Amino acid sequence: MLYISEFFVNKKEAVSNQIELLRSSTSSSLFAAAIFMDQAKLNRQDLKAKRFIFPLKAYLFLLPFVAIFSKHSIHYFEEEPNTRRQLIFNLARKPLYISMYRKPFKEYVDHVKKYKYLKKIFVELELHKKILIEHDFPEQKIEVIHTPSLFRAISFDDSKEMPGQNLIFASWNGGTIEKLEERGLLYALQILKENPKAELVIPLRDNQTKIYLAEAAEIGVEQRLHLVLVKDYEHLTQLYKDCDYVIFLPKKKVTKDVPNSVLDGFMHLKPCVISHVIDFAEVVSRNDLGIVIKDFSEVFNLTKISPLDYKRMQHKILNYRELHSPEKYKEIINHYENINY
Repeated sequence: MLYISEFFVNKKEAVSNQIELLRSSTSSSLFAAAIFMDQAKLNRQDLKAKRFIFPLKAYLFLLPFVAIFSKHSIHYFEEEPNTRRQLIFNLARKPLYISMYRKPFKEYVDHVKKYKYLKKIFVELELHKKILIEHDFPEQKIEVIHTPSLFRAISFDDSKEMPGQNLIFASWNGGTIEKLEERGLLYALQILKENPKAELVIPLRDNQTKIYLAEAAEIGVEQRLHLVLVKDYEHLTQLYKDCDYVIFLPKKKVTKDVPNSVLDGFMHLKPCVISHVIDFAEVVSRNDLGIVIKDFSEVFNLTKISPLDYKRMQHKILNYRELHSPEKYKEIINHYENINY
């Protein structure tokens, strides 16, 4: 299998881990674009592992040659529909598998229907499968494969002290005040203001922090806001161990429908506080895995979650989270047909 991705980042981006999970079970190759900060340069170890990671411009130039002259089937991790990629994969005439990371509105369904050699499309939610079928996409070509967590599940210790108010928002995207508002990052600061004992940790993936720090200072919560550069897997693990809740609060649909940060929290038995605009919020609500924010005009007070509520949600997470285990995700491989690795 040849895995292709346009948003691959070593040890930083969720899809990186998903691709490596699949590659760990095969002798497959990766061709990818590196588009976020601090991406390691292509090195000898990458070449040995058949991981060909290029800057975006080089990736776009090489993609037609790689796809057309490869001898393998292709698994493409598609974040947004792109006519040029579609043309390339049709010209390549290889069996094609797509992992999709957005709700499939009609325009997207029309897009994927035009892939001539598509064998399967892997979606994150039953809702997404239903939408594809409603738009006359062949049901036999759709598989719901639950997004995996980066972490192994920890065991439950019922004797632990009740949690405090330590929050992690592990989906940073800095930039303009409008972007910070859309992604719920300004609302997160309001939660700090409303909850004087709360601390907020945000692992960074870009260095556009100036505006956000200024906003935090303006409302007097900068001492309880911690913007962190993650050093390694162990460092990230400790951040999740130390938090009490994972928060994910976009005010509009600007990101993935199944937040990996929330799943990573589940593996550490941490409930989430999640925005209603994310499709995964329905799963959270139905399974009692956290709190769904439906009204942004009212700032959420963490004291509303009683110790009994917290323990109840932990037990619900314990029963649910196996769906998002790395082992479960590898079942994608069972759907590949006639693969020559």
